[in-house]
Amino acid sequence: MSPLREQLDGFRRQVQDSFGKEAQERHTLTHEIRNLQQLNAQMAQEAINLTRALKGDNKTQGQLGRGSIDAGAGGFRSA
Repeated sequence: MSPLREQLDGFRRQVQDSFGKEAQERHTLTHEIRNLQQLNAQMAQEAINLTRALKGDNKTQGQLGRGSIDAGAGGFRSA
């Protein structure tokens, strides 16, 4: 095999490796963005619930209070 051919083959492998790594990183980034979107939606809903509770919505206050008690007990809920 000629030196030029070897160099071209080496370059081709490097390009393929780079594209493969880039595709994997893009996939990972997309996954993390989706996770952040879900967390953002959850935080927005919790902020709405907290606002309602602070404004005097008794049902929401009870749910938030129950959640706080459960969280304080490490998630243990007695029957």
